[in-house]
Amino acid sequence: MSESISGGDMAGARGAGMVTLPAYLLEDSPRLAKRLDDLKEAEDRAKAAVALVGPANEITQLHAQAAAERDDQDRMSVQTRKDCAELVANAERQAADLVDVAHETAKSLTESAEKAVAAVDVAKADATRFIAEAAAKNDDLQRRETALLNEREALNKLQLDLHEREQLLLDEKSKLATVREQIDTILG
Repeated sequence: MSESISGGDMAGARGAGMVTLPAYLLEDSPRLAKRLDDLKEAEDRAKAAVALVGPANEITQLHAQAAAERDDQDRMSVQTRKDCAELVANAERQAADLVDVAHETAKSLTESAEKAVAAVDVAKADATRFIAEAAAKNDDLQRRETALLNEREALNKLQLDLHEREQLLLDEKSKLATVREQIDTILG
């Protein structure tokens, strides 16, 4: 039987829809109670008839009728228990399937999260390495800039020194030219 009871008397107020056992018991409990009451009334009538009528064949017929009604009731009870057992087994199977799906989903999500964390760790390590490399390159650049500034200052100082020497040489040349003229004038 499937997970629900469909069609026939067991469909209850839901028509041809699917009915679960708890819903069936809740919806049909008044009907089952009425059936039990009807059976008890029938049994009571049979007992009353036996008490009033008294003949053996009527008593036998009433006993047979009561036995048949009890058999119907027993068959109905057995079928209901069987249906209940099947519904419980189906519900347990469905619950187990849901638990399995939930475990698989949780496992998959955990694996995805672990992969994401690993990827973040790798990216973080790469970023840390890149930052360290950039800091080292920045320090190297700062040293080179400082060295270039020092060299520029040294070149500027050297240029000033050369300019001063050139001035001194020009002054000396000018003095020598004056001395030469004086010598040429003297030698004359």
